[in-house]
Order: sequence, then C-alpha cells, then structure tokens
Amino acid sequence: MIYNKNIRERIIDTAVERFNHYGVAKTTMAEIIQTVGISSATMTLYFSNKIELIAEIVKHTLQEEREQINRLIPKGMRVLPSIYKLLEIRERTRGKYNHTQLIYGYDGVYSGLPESVLTMIKSADVKQLTLILRRGLRSGELKDFPLQSIATLYAELLYGLNLGANARVCRMTLSDCYNPEEIVEKQKEISKIFINGLRQPVNNFSLT
Repeated sequence: MIYNKNIRERIIDTAVERFNHYGVAKTTMAEIIQTVGISSATMTLYFSNKIELIAEIVKHTLQEEREQINRLIPKGMRVLPSIYKLLEIRERTRGKYNHTQLIYGYDGVYSGLPESVLTMIKSADVKQLTLILRRGLRSGELKDFPLQSIATLYAELLYGLNLGANARVCRMTLSDCYNPEEIVEKQKEISKIFINGLRQPVNNFSLT
C-alpha cells in the first residue's frame, strides 16, 4: 500500500466530525471507515485503533498550541500577561473540540480518554506553565520556589476549575455553570491570585 497524506487527513476530519455529532464513545472505527470510503486494511495503514486516532488528534491540537505560544508569547512578556495569553490560546485550540467529548467530556474534563492521552495532555499543560514560570524566575519577577512542583500544582488548579465548571458537575454541586469564555475569565482571576503569591518572598517553601 502507498501512504497517502490526503487519506490520513480525511480520516482525521471524519473522526472529528463524527465525534462532534455522536461523541467519542459512540463512534466506531467501522463507521469512520465507511464514511471515508476505505477498506479496513487501508485504515490500519494509518491508525490501527481508535486510541491511536484520538491520540493523533490530541497531538495535533497540542502542536497547534505550541506554535501559537511560540508566536504570541514573547520571551520578554511578563508572567501574568503570558498566562492570560496562554489561557486564551488553549480556549481557541481546545474549544473547537468542546462538543466532541474529546478534550472535554460530558462526565468531566477529559472523561473517557485513554490514560496515555490524558497523560499527554496534562504533561503539555505542566510544560507550558513551567516555561512561563521559569522565565519569571530568571527575570526576577517571581521569587524562588520549587518550579516543577508549583507548575504541577498550578496545572491541577486550572484543571479543577474546568472540572467544577463542567455541566454535569455543576448540576450535582448546584454551582454556577460557565461557558468556555467565562471559564477562561475565572482561570485568569485565579491566576492573578496565584502569580501574585509567587511574587512574594517565601522562607523554607514547602508543599507539605
């Protein structure tokens, strides 16, 4: 078989379209194969299972984020504006998958994703924040702290806000539900408090 980039793109586009309409869990590889108009043997040349296909879509999204971060967040930008810009970039790149249940599922943020893909997303989140916080440390804008631990904690904080704003969780907790744009604004509010705290000198910093 000859590898065809156009077929690969059609598979991905079809998968996203069906995920958007039916959800990830209810979409089968057989349906994608039928819609694209290829054989099962041809599909295995590109993706052997749905997990590989999902992982590729997520990889593409994260790559798009990296490119926008490199282009839109210059090294000299201060920490808080950089964080705000990062959150806006994430909303644009991941927001287009809101209805696919791929990045944000109805049962919770990232629900139903394979562990390998979930790890990929969370690792990217921490790396993005680590990059910005490291710049703040090097410039002297932020005081000394355990970078990796704080970046991980910060990523979990933002993740928790997304989870709490999820529609199903909102109904369970009777809290207000937010649309994606409102969630970003809430993340910015939390970020302002978090980053301002890191600007203060801390003695014997510990997470325990």
